[in-house]
Amino acid sequence: MRCTKPVLQPLPKIFNACYMITSLPIPEPLPPDLHQQTKPVQLLQGLQVLQLCADAEFLNHWEHLYQHCPWATVFQSPAFACTWYRHYHTAYQPILVLATQDEQLTGLLALAQDKRGNLVAAGASQAEYQVWLSSEEHAESFINEALTTLRQAFPHQDIHLEYVPAGTPLAWAQDPNGWGAYCISKTARQPLMRLDQEKIAKELKKKNRREKINRLKRAGNLSFEKITTGHTFRNVLDELAVQSDFRKGAMYNKCVFQEDPNRKTFLQDLFRQGLLHATLLKVDQHIVASNVGVIGNNWLHLQGLNTHSPFFAKHSPGILHFLMLSSMLAEEGMAVFDLTPGANPYKDLLATDYTEATTLTIYSEKRLRKAKLKYKVNTILKQQLPKIGLEKHTIGGYKQQAQMLKEKALILQKTGAAPLLQLARQSIQAPYKYKHYALPLPPAAAASPVELQRDSLADLLRYTPGNSLTCRWEFLMEAMKRFELGQHCYTWTANDRLLGWAWLADAKALQAEGIPGAAILENGVALHSVQVPSSAAAALSDFIRAVAAEAGKDSPSQACLFISQNRQQEKALLQLGASKLRQV
Repeated sequence: MRCTKPVLQPLPKIFNACYMITSLPIPEPLPPDLHQQTKPVQLLQGLQVLQLCADAEFLNHWEHLYQHCPWATVFQSPAFACTWYRHYHTAYQPILVLATQDEQLTGLLALAQDKRGNLVAAGASQAEYQVWLSSEEHAESFINEALTTLRQAFPHQDIHLEYVPAGTPLAWAQDPNGWGAYCISKTARQPLMRLDQEKIAKELKKKNRREKINRLKRAGNLSFEKITTGHTFRNVLDELAVQSDFRKGAMYNKCVFQEDPNRKTFLQDLFRQGLLHATLLKVDQHIVASNVGVIGNNWLHLQGLNTHSPFFAKHSPGILHFLMLSSMLAEEGMAVFDLTPGANPYKDLLATDYTEATTLTIYSEKRLRKAKLKYKVNTILKQQLPKIGLEKHTIGGYKQQAQMLKEKALILQKTGAAPLLQLARQSIQAPYKYKHYALPLPPAAAASPVELQRDSLADLLRYTPGNSLTCRWEFLMEAMKRFELGQHCYTWTANDRLLGWAWLADAKALQAEGIPGAAILENGVALHSVQVPSSAAAALSDFIRAVAAEAGKDSPSQACLFISQNRQQEKALLQLGASKLRQV
């Protein structure tokens, strides 16, 4: 047991009616004289759930059940679930299934229904582990009764629980004569890092770790900091969100903070309640890596927010941060750094132990047959495809290409045929050969209508395809690779839109991209991949002039080298008085 049993007052009396909600303030606590429920298992929805989340007596019972449930994680705590309900009740209808006995809470399943009708665990994708709570003696009886109650209320909806934690009683899910007939489950390996200060110290002293740490120290003052105040957390959260969206947008096409307006305030609320452990790795004032994880039961879960800056990627700041964080956690007396399920190489590098979590879906009768057929086909493909040379990483590449094509199809849906017509025009014209120009730097005092930012990830996240078939995923992926090669980017935005961008690269970076001109640069740098959308094409000359002025500030030369990649750029450069160096 994880705590001594507190003295509990009888449960508050619960409404039997169900309410749907749209947008509500935090409700007042339930009056103590409401009538008592009579059903052993009861389904509550909407306003009813929010009212219980504001009732101190009910929360006391929920906390007691959570503390005494052997398989519970922090994501089932009333603090986490009720906080999520408060921030997301306009996007998800709260649902609670409760069981009581002798005025005590003996079972609880916290769910929510999204706008499409899907039933998910409270917390949705932000709850790493998803499971019901019950006393040990009601371990299987509660979930069977809860599912029966849910099926009556939602006969056509599936119930999905992502990563049911190890140790949860799941024999019922294999019973073909019960709910097991409707279940499909898959196990996932869950890497854990048991926190041993001595082993962590040895890992940090390894030659390759020391070299990377020393390189970061040469770049500036290296510091590892824990965020302890809400004020500091609020101040850095915007930057962490941008770093996270940029990296995950490039890798997985997911910009969760950009797409979820509630996420920041939700995290701030969790931090205020002590449910988050937040750390930063900094070089001077630059955040090079960070982790904001959910803590509970002496574990830190790698769920919440973890980032690293693309400008320091060659020094592996992410893995260094995790090792420094592990050392801090060991000093603080934490037992386990839960690296969470997921096929990431760095997790296997850090893991000292493994357990298993289970993805569990309880299907409606309507969708059961199709789901089982799909599961069987996928299982056969996974077994047979490697035999013909299609390994997992190859299949992953094909999936990514398919997703890219889907993104391009969505662009065509929104913009019509304009991108295709542009491609057709380009294919008719003779292929353009890169040309190199020296553009005289404008006078230092010259005014420009274009305001630029250098290396702004936030600006790049404002990219929209316009008349281009380059989707956001491709754009961010290319940008991340260029930053990791040491390139710099100048951006121009207005009214929250990205209007122009240009890249500054040295000879080595140009060579890596296959852009000719490395030989002409010697030890210098050149601007390339200058773009403005068709809506801002008239301002191309202004943009090029402004970029040249910024790029030339730290250069002893009186001219800026440009690599033109289309006829529009060449025309603009000539209008600005650029001289052609040589054709490559």
